[in-house]
Amino acid sequence: MICKKCGYEIPKHLMGGAILTCPTCGYRYHKRPVPSAAPTEPAPRRPAIGMPFRLARTIIGILSLVAFIFVMFQSCAANVVNAMEANTADASAGGGTLLAFILLIAGITTALGRDNAKATLVAAITYEVGAIIGFASLGTYSDLVFWSIIAVLFGALDVYSWWRSRR
Repeated sequence: MICKKCGYEIPKHLMGGAILTCPTCGYRYHKRPVPSAAPTEPAPRRPAIGMPFRLARTIIGILSLVAFIFVMFQSCAANVVNAMEANTADASAGGGTLLAFILLIAGITTALGRDNAKATLVAAITYEVGAIIGFASLGTYSDLVFWSIIAVLFGALDVYSWWRSRR
């Protein structure tokens, strides 16, 4: 740029600010913003990870916490029955207790990590591990099949939610 007052060529490294001053004569130039060719629209906001399933994951987490209470109560009852009958070979009550705690952990992870894809995947894997434990320890505690199927469904919904959030 050439100074209009003294004719000095102002170096480019001095032209960075909004107000430009000529180093020889001190004349001040105010830079005007260059209008863009066309007004730009803001880019559409991509919803947060898995936003369509945020409420569903919260509900799954709450239902999982409620299921923890039922499974734990039933496991304790199965433990009492096994103790009264001196049935030491049946592992279904212990499997039910493990499944109950897995439902608790996965439910908390699902509810609190509803905006995080990694937390959703961890919860899904936890549900599926709980279902495997539940199916593997079937015995006198026959409701364990039902709770294991619930764990499979919750895990499948979390996997689907995780998959949708990656798209």
